[in-house]
Amino acid sequence: MFKDKLTKKDIKAIVLFSIAWPIATIRKKKHPDLWLVSERPEEARDNGYWLYKYIKKNAPSQDAAYVIAANAEDKLKIEKYGNIISFGTLEHYIVYLMASKHVSAHVDLDSPNSRVSNFLETHGLLKNKRVFLQHCITKDKISFGYYSISRADLFVCAAQPEYEFCKAEFGYPEGTVQLLGFARFDGLGVEKPKHQILLMPTWRAWLANADEKEFKKSRYFQVYQNLLYNEEIETLLEDNELELIFYPHSDMQKFVHLFSVKCKKIIVSDAGRFDVQQLLNQSRMLITDYSSVAFDMAYMNKPIIYYQFDYDDYRNGQHSEGYFSYENDGFGPICREEEAVIAEIKKYVCNNFVTDNKYAVRQNTFFSIRDQNNCKRIYQAIREL
Repeated sequence: MFKDKLTKKDIKAIVLFSIAWPIATIRKKKHPDLWLVSERPEEARDNGYWLYKYIKKNAPSQDAAYVIAANAEDKLKIEKYGNIISFGTLEHYIVYLMASKHVSAHVDLDSPNSRVSNFLETHGLLKNKRVFLQHCITKDKISFGYYSISRADLFVCAAQPEYEFCKAEFGYPEGTVQLLGFARFDGLGVEKPKHQILLMPTWRAWLANADEKEFKKSRYFQVYQNLLYNEEIETLLEDNELELIFYPHSDMQKFVHLFSVKCKKIIVSDAGRFDVQQLLNQSRMLITDYSSVAFDMAYMNKPIIYYQFDYDDYRNGQHSEGYFSYENDGFGPICREEEAVIAEIKKYVCNNFVTDNKYAVRQNTFFSIRDQNNCKRIYQAIREL
């Protein structure tokens, strides 16, 4: 049985699964190949959204449903494609049990209760195929990437080095890891860039549970707050009619209101204000740290600056290095200090945001697939499971 004590949420989930089970058994007879597609419960903007949109437009006969929180702002984006399931409802439990394929950008986030559903799957009570679309290109040794955690029957990769690494490192059965491209890549490079720079750092594991007082004392907060107040950046933006959008990772969004700016050309954005895909398409350049969002920009051959002021802390406290070396494989210069970041921004602005040849070669080499058929390949691969 369960190793740890059941929580109230677990007990509630067991009750709801018990109620849903006979209903799902009956309804499954009319829906033998239902695909349940998802991302984070509040989102429709990533690989799950793009694949679901493709299915509804290009394979409307495929039985598919999308699960999202009832109050999610992104729900409006997905509603027009139909068959939307509200996360955590009895209907979610029923459809989860009915589905022959669970297709998600995140491990276990399609389940109304991952602990109970894991128990059902590992004990053979729930039989389905699991498709891990991934949220970002895997470059490090991440715990949830291993087969023992994800239990994926299809693990989607978007680049050859990533494919080779995941196939060798994470213990998947032969043929499970496939190089198909990311669904959302079909929507990259389709808009004309604005006069805009994107500053998008990733999260920090050691700050995930910090309170506001602790966060404001952190080096992470102080470094980015100082950058947002840098007078040279303000002058550069104003003189070149540029905007800089600061968009922290979703796990850091709860602290976004703590950041302040004095320059009208700098925008501190919460997750509800912009769609990440839109920001990537519309931005001329990306400043990040270790975020895999850099791969999306590299896919579009756009310039990237890595601001890695806490590299050792990140490696020791978050992810150990995989196959990807920023020094040898990275798509842009690595900066440790704020002055170096400013110098690189100036250089790219003066060069009309043309990627240095050294990094352009790396970008082109990394991606062996660059077309608008990523969703099509993924859809066909799922059908073949």
